[in-house]
Amino acid sequence: MQSNFHIMKYKIKCISVFMHLLLSSFLCSVALLEGHTSSVKAATHEDPIEDNMPYYVVIGAFSVEANAHRLIEQAAAQWHYTAQYAFNYKRQLFYVYVLKTLVREEAYGMAVELQSRQDLRKTWVYHGTFGVPSLSSLEDRDHAQDVDPSTRERLNIAAKPTPAQDSLKNPSSLQMSKDASSIVLKAFRWIDQKPVNGTVRALDKQSATMVGVYQTNTPSSLKEIIHNIDNITFVADIFGYRKVIRKFDASDLEKQNSPKEISFELERLKKGDIANLNVTFPDQAAIFSPESAEELNRLTEMMNENKKYKIIIHVHTYFGDKRKLMARGNKGDFFDLSKAVPTSGSGKKLSQMRGELIREYLRSQRIDTQRIQIKPWGDKKPIYGKQSEQFKGNERTEIEITRD
Repeated sequence: MQSNFHIMKYKIKCISVFMHLLLSSFLCSVALLEGHTSSVKAATHEDPIEDNMPYYVVIGAFSVEANAHRLIEQAAAQWHYTAQYAFNYKRQLFYVYVLKTLVREEAYGMAVELQSRQDLRKTWVYHGTFGVPSLSSLEDRDHAQDVDPSTRERLNIAAKPTPAQDSLKNPSSLQMSKDASSIVLKAFRWIDQKPVNGTVRALDKQSATMVGVYQTNTPSSLKEIIHNIDNITFVADIFGYRKVIRKFDASDLEKQNSPKEISFELERLKKGDIANLNVTFPDQAAIFSPESAEELNRLTEMMNENKKYKIIIHVHTYFGDKRKLMARGNKGDFFDLSKAVPTSGSGKKLSQMRGELIREYLRSQRIDTQRIQIKPWGDKKPIYGKQSEQFKGNERTEIEITRD
């Protein structure tokens, strides 16, 4: 009996020691985990942004566009810097910058150098993108930052106060030359300055209507919109690049020699972007219209340029019920409706067929189809109601970038 008591006592003591060791081990693990988490936070606090976004050395930000122009003039005349500006949609400010680069230390180095000047001591670095936010609110997901290059701390940027002398003439009071035939809408890639050919739309802001379409990098006549300068906005929406919106600025053009230029600095689509692919098809057919060739070439060029791109092809139709359809034969031409074969199916089936047609076209251009997904929506995501005159406009094709 006494022997059993000692055995029981020994077991209890062993269990107590084991529990003590287990608790000590747990507390050590927690401490190590907290230390690891802190070190990770410390390592990532400075720059959590993806390195493929540009850095801008910014010397000012304004809520009034005219003030941005004034600072650009001052930068050239007083500091001998060629400055540009872009609209930050997230901050709702016009940013004036003197350097754009993909190299962080280059941007920080220049910004610190400028801060040493009394009149440029508030220079900072913006890391992120400008451009128009897409349907998926890309600006928020980019985690764009304004950073003090000296301390590497984030800044809360507000518009600079507007000096009394900082008001420019209203563009409507400027007299444009009657000969507006030498204006060039210059579109180019910011990364290498390579020209990008496409079209630019001119929109009347008040009526929200399109008043003209012009070719890029070619002298254009804008006589039909000169009388309405204040209300004109240009939109460069060329597939493969983020949309760029620019106001028509008569004061800029007045200072230029002929040929006058309006510039559009284009940036490639990024992960999360959704862009309209302006391909067209004969009604209820999965065959390309001939005019789709140029847009398909842009898609091919984009996929070849960045082998990391992966995409989803979203295809929408204006109907959902079963109908007679036309499909490309096994070896038929992508653009020849006369060689198409009859079939039948729903709007969703037509969406699938058109998505497969685009994928097969890319395959014919030696694009790996493992990089391509298809989402056939049929009529499930309409833009216009069935009573709308634009009802057939629900038929559209969109490209979503899922990896860049």
